[in-house]
Amino acid sequence: MIIKKIKAEKTFELRHPILRKGLPLNSCKFENDTNSKSLHLGAFEGNKLIGVISALPNKCNFFHKKKAYQIRGLAVLEKYRRKGIASALIEKTEIILKEKYLIDLIWLNSRIIASELYLKSNYISYGEPFDIKISGTHQRFYKFLDLKFIEK
Repeated sequence: MIIKKIKAEKTFELRHPILRKGLPLNSCKFENDTNSKSLHLGAFEGNKLIGVISALPNKCNFFHKKKAYQIRGLAVLEKYRRKGIASALIEKTEIILKEKYLIDLIWLNSRIIASELYLKSNYISYGEPFDIKISGTHQRFYKFLDLKFIEK
């Protein structure tokens, strides 16, 4: 497997059937997708796109003074799930955001069924679960990229 940067539109190949099944194609377009500071990664096995993740420069409303990015649209083809691909996409995203974009914090809204993935990646839940009309119950998570901040 190889992970590399891709264009936002390429993520729709997985975002749409996995995260927005039955909805119009434009439902998988996110605000800030085309922002020049947004990051989109694809996991490939050969030439086949098997996983995607996006990180968008969106402020975190519960740590609003921190330079933050939001993870959105993490999707892995069913055949490739539970093989470490999502974790590898998260880890690569964290490395790039910390080194290239010099951010303090990553945050996200995870579907409840994916919460364990983020907990295993050392994300911390924030607040109570909540519903998003088109995609179900979610939990907010965050992670500081500089552990020294947490220790102070």
